[in-house]
Amino acid sequence: RAAGGAGIGSGRGGGGSAAASGAKSASSDAKAAASADEHKARLRRFYAEHNPEKVDDVDSIWEKRGQDVWHALERKYPGTTAAFTDGLNLDPEGAEQLASVPYKKGTVVITMYGSQEGLDEMTQSVYVEYVLKVAWTRDLFGEPLSATWMVARRYSEFNDTHQELKRHFREEKAAGRFPRMPGRALFSRSEKVQSERRVALTAYLRDLFVHVPAAIYRPEMASFLELGPRLTHTLVLAEQSEELGQPPSELRFDGRSPTGRESAVRWPPVRADGPLTPADVDELADDTTEFADRLSALDVRRTDPRADPGIQRRLVKV
Repeated sequence: RAAGGAGIGSGRGGGGSAAASGAKSASSDAKAAASADEHKARLRRFYAEHNPEKVDDVDSIWEKRGQDVWHALERKYPGTTAAFTDGLNLDPEGAEQLASVPYKKGTVVITMYGSQEGLDEMTQSVYVEYVLKVAWTRDLFGEPLSATWMVARRYSEFNDTHQELKRHFREEKAAGRFPRMPGRALFSRSEKVQSERRVALTAYLRDLFVHVPAAIYRPEMASFLELGPRLTHTLVLAEQSEELGQPPSELRFDGRSPTGRESAVRWPPVRADGPLTPADVDELADDTTEFADRLSALDVRRTDPRADPGIQRRLVKV
């Protein structure tokens, strides 16, 4: 501003402060530009390998989507982006990592992203939900295999999960290791209340996974974080990679490589010598019947089928 220029000319301390502020702003802008350039360079390498036709569109793609493009690419090309985003911070300002927990031979990292308002379609009432980013990563033969997704939960869902876990982990509760659930704030959706509750829920989940890490394996937590439906494909891919002794990029899913590369391995196994034989059809019928029997015997009031690995494996096979 003009006043800032006058301040510098007059030699007052305020002018020096304005100059320092301007230098700091310029430094921040330079860092942001460097970060964008790094993202775009990595995007070009990604597209060169997975979708060469998009290489020339990187600038416009970045302009439209920013770093959210990585999450979209991970959904479209499961397990392929980790090698290109290593070292990049993809979280928005204010996001806070709250837990890093061993899970299924890999690691689940949970980050509190913030809060947002939603509309209940049945009652037409507005509610607040808290957004978590969940990421599972595992190294296989020198290649990172990962899956990342977002989960939005209302306070009542946090509390329901807490009550179910508390009933299961009675020893931890008796020993004082089980964290207390933050109190309910009735009839208030103010930014102040949302911010305070977000901080409290972050602290709650952090304490839970520090003192009761086994909670990650409970069906209630698997349902809360959507671990079952979100990880099914990735976990099966990891299992096949281990079984065949090959990195994920060399496997093929439904006749194509998840990373776009050609491979001699076809997974799931596909007959190369013609249509299905009667024996193949019988085996598929047996698999389908077993899957249906297992589902019908499941008490869905007590068990989430999405958290049952046996059901998930059978579903993928069928």
